[in-house]
Amino acid sequence: MIYLGDRQAINIEIDRLISEDQEFPQNLQRAMALNEQLVEQGNKKAIKRRIEGLAKGIYGYPEDSKAARALNQKLVDEGDEEAIERQLAGPTYYRYGYTSEERSLRNFIDHCADKGSELAIAIKIEGLIDGVYGYPRDPNAARELNEQLVEQGNEQAIKRKIEGLNRGKYGYLRDPEAAREVNEYLVKQGNEQANERKFEGLYNG
Repeated sequence: MIYLGDRQAINIEIDRLISEDQEFPQNLQRAMALNEQLVEQGNKKAIKRRIEGLAKGIYGYPEDSKAARALNQKLVDEGDEEAIERQLAGPTYYRYGYTSEERSLRNFIDHCADKGSELAIAIKIEGLIDGVYGYPRDPNAARELNEQLVEQGNEQAIKRKIEGLNRGKYGYLRDPEAAREVNEYLVKQGNEQANERKFEGLYNG
């Protein structure tokens, strides 16, 4: 078993071994071996490092984008939120061994959004607003999706609605007064986030 202090020390040593700083000798094979020890312990930083290493052929790992995707998919299937974020972001930014395949990306976004992933929902709304990620441009659909979540009490959706009304975003027409009324209603309901927005004046423009 590698304990917390040991994991931190090993991560620092790995960073030193992969650094291109001439002050320290680079040793990628040693870095990979140490990283694998942490991977076996389930260390998230090490797992991400392995995925990036396989995707790009860095950190001492051979380039193998298929293996990078397979490892991340295994974690996605286990419900790992960071892995889901990587699979959502990967095709968009060509990271973690993924390429831009909008149809499969849209299917995955829909799948994660249906399961309640906040990141997937936000990306889907962005896709509908801007016509990206395989979605047609449809601000009305974006607003309707957000409204469904507002009715369920979803805090991120409520925040988007208030910001949307205040600034004319997410398919909402600009109406700062309506934004203020929505937030004031929530304040009266004892909503902590609404109180914070009122205190910070985030819905006042």
